[in-house]
Amino acid sequence: MDKRSNTSRADNKTSSEDILRSKWKNKRTKIKAQLKQSRDFSRFFFSPHRHKQKIPQEKSEE
Repeated sequence: MDKRSNTSRADNKTSSEDILRSKWKNKRTKIKAQLKQSRDFSRFFFSPHRHKQKIPQEKSEE
């Protein structure tokens, strides 16, 4: 009985590990996609901001 429960437990562990691994893989790909998106977003979002900040400086310099 004990041996049997141990083997089933081991099977459980491996299956849960596989699930965790697949979840982690999905998470990683999601994070990678998010990172790429956020990089594009920051390029889109911050460059106008910089221009906005540069314009008053240029005006004040004149």
